[in-house]
Amino acid sequence: MITRTVQGLPDDHLDGFFRNSHLLTEANLDIGDNPILIGESSDGSEKREVWKRFSEGRLDGEADIFSFSVPGYSGKFHFDQGNEIKFVPKQDVDITWELDGSQGFTSFTLTVPDGTRYIFGEHLSKTAKESTKTIDVAEIDVFPTTWYLLRVETPDKKYHIDLEYVNENYSYASPSSCRWIYSSCLSTETPSN
Repeated sequence: MITRTVQGLPDDHLDGFFRNSHLLTEANLDIGDNPILIGESSDGSEKREVWKRFSEGRLDGEADIFSFSVPGYSGKFHFDQGNEIKFVPKQDVDITWELDGSQGFTSFTLTVPDGTRYIFGEHLSKTAKESTKTIDVAEIDVFPTTWYLLRVETPDKKYHIDLEYVNENYSYASPSSCRWIYSSCLSTETPSN
């Protein structure tokens, strides 16, 4: 299973860290250094607007923390400002991901040193993700928080084990935060396009 702890906005949100972390580097330059950068005006107003959006939480300046666990390997990872994965602790595993414009991260594939591949989230016509919907006064956000294991493949890809899950839905109100939260768990149905 791969889970994540959201820091600010989800990384794969349109204003999230994964899609906008380059603005941190670009907006960090002194105002007079490069007025062409991020389309800013010569007085630096564009740069100030970017920093204002970060400070108000409208742009995400902190990477989410992802955790993974497969037989023999577990740990955490996050994306750096170049969208490269950094493992904590450093490990000899590889993770690739699929990113859909509207759905965010749809799947992850973790490959361990012997070549065994673990596929999480979406694969072929199956989906095994857990999403959380947060309804606030101003907006509604739905984002995946957990990607479940769907397939284990041998290094030569001749053999595989497919996993299926039973769909489960639940919801609850959280009056202390004045938000309604709805979580939809596992689905083995074909994702809608």
